Amino acid sequence: MRDFELTIEELQELHVVHTAAKKASASEAYRINAVILLGTGWTLEEVVDALLLDDETLRNYVENYKRGGLEKLLERNYKGGTPKLPIEYFEILA
Repeated sequence: MRDFELTIEELQELHVVHTAAKKASASEAYRINAVILLGTGWTLEEVVDALLLDDETLRNYVENYKRGGLEKLLERNYKGGTPKLPIEYFEILA
């Protein structure tokens, strides 16, 4: 990710949103932190080691940020899976 650098304006925006995200969503703060580190000169390997991420996840964070800024970076793509328990199980609990 040698070609990824953040401007002063981008860094300022990321820091502001990171501060707010720390209180609301740890996972959002984590993604922002990863992008900040990479965009300020840390190598991919350094960020992977520091944040205990796999390199593909980190690349996805950066690509999302490049494609759509903070909105795309913070977008949740998790759809969930099909429930394994029958619906009757939940009726018993109610």
